[in-house]
Amino acid sequence: LKSDYYVGINTSIPSAQITASLPNANTLNNGQTFIFKDEGGSAATYNIVISASSGQTIDNQNKVVLESPHASLTLYTDGSTKFFIT
Repeated sequence: LKSDYYVGINTSIPSAQITASLPNANTLNNGQTFIFKDEGGSAATYNIVISASSGQTIDNQNKVVLESPHASLTLYTDGSTKFFIT
C-alpha cells in the first residue's frame, strides 16, 4: 500500500515465489521509503520479487529479486517514475 513503510514477508509459509508490487511512483511522495524483509529466512527457496509498475524502474530494472535467506531491501522513490536502492 502507499501507506506502507515496512513490509515483512514470511517465506516459511508459501510454496512458490512471492511477488510484491510497488505502488505507482507518481502516487507517492518524493523520498518516500519502503523496506522489504524476508522474515521467514527461506528467500533462497521461495524468492521474493519486488516489481515496479509498468514503465517504472528500480535502479533501471523493472524488478529486484531477493534470493538470500533473511535478505532485506530498502527503496525510495523520486515521486515520479523511479525507485532507488539505498
